Amino acid sequence: VTVLIQDEQAAPVSSARVALSPERKSPPWRNAHLQWTRHSNDNGVAAFSGVSRTSLKLRVSLAGYKVHSATVNVTEGAAKKTVTLHPLAVLKGAVIDRYGAPVPDAQVTIGSLTTSSGPRGAFDAEIDARSPVRIMAVHPELGRGEATWKPEGGDVQVEINRATIDVERWGDQLEDKGLTLWKDGPKVVIDEITQPAHDAGVRRGDVLLSVRQSGPAVTVQVYRSARTITLSW
Repeated sequence: VTVLIQDEQAAPVSSARVALSPERKSPPWRNAHLQWTRHSNDNGVAAFSGVSRTSLKLRVSLAGYKVHSATVNVTEGAAKKTVTLHPLAVLKGAVIDRYGAPVPDAQVTIGSLTTSSGPRGAFDAEIDARSPVRIMAVHPELGRGEATWKPEGGDVQVEINRATIDVERWGDQLEDKGLTLWKDGPKVVIDEITQPAHDAGVRRGDVLLSVRQSGPAVTVQVYRSARTITLSW
């Protein structure tokens, strides 16, 4: 199996870690014997010999680049694969309130990543540099805000300026699921609970941070005793 690693300009990338493993899951005690690892050379090539599988999982990683995962099919005992690595950008930002003051300890969601703002409201994350990313921040006492980072932009500010969730959107739907909401300024608090929400672990006084519904199932994030808890029913 030969893997060629290149960047977006088709120039070879050296020192990338290239790992092959069986496509099908194996018992843990066999995993160490069924993984092959190389590093790409100055020509961007990682070559493997003696690979005894026809379908393999490929994972290519290098600091500063997005991890690449793919499947390699070995036919007639050989396979060639070209992988293009895309650079990561370091997104830096800050969470602020409506008066411009920094908001520490806010939960910040950046695409599929989740982090928290620091003592001065700052946060950072490595993201794909090619496309805009939606950023959402929520604080149990102050509410929610969102912003969009664009590749051509610099640092981003997320202003928290509305309630933790949209009560008009979710109020009636959650009442059918056993929750009655109460809006206390920017906080949305669970006021009354019936089944099936009670059995799921929701408690009166929980601050509701987010709601997600998939078919009949609902998943909520609540803030309780300085902890964020995810519950589903």
